[in-house]
Amino acid sequence: MPPKTSPLSYFNSDLLVLIPSIKTFNKIYNHLINHHNKEKLYFPDHDLLNEVFKNNWKPLSYTYNTLKTLRSCYALMWQDRSIRNVHYIMNDKPWKLNIEKKDETKEKWDEHFLLNNWWR
Repeated sequence: MPPKTSPLSYFNSDLLVLIPSIKTFNKIYNHLINHHNKEKLYFPDHDLLNEVFKNNWKPLSYTYNTLKTLRSCYALMWQDRSIRNVHYIMNDKPWKLNIEKKDETKEKWDEHFLLNNWWR
């Protein structure tokens, strides 16, 4: 369980597998239905689940939800073979990009291919 003062006290639910018991499902459902301030749930899935599971979850390695931008921003930290899931934040989704458009350099094309064509 992450410390309350840790930046890990809020989890990202973009990669999440839940198989809740009926009791837990009802807890999540009731929390949503009875939520006093639904319009303040800016990231509804994240916010709601963080409220329900506050201080009762275990973090995974960043390799299971790695931001696409880390490959260029933190090149020394990024190891292609270690990454299990790439998180496509913002609007640059691989399924929306023109894969026929190649960048000028081989390095840029390799990155584009690695991050955007693996799923085809």
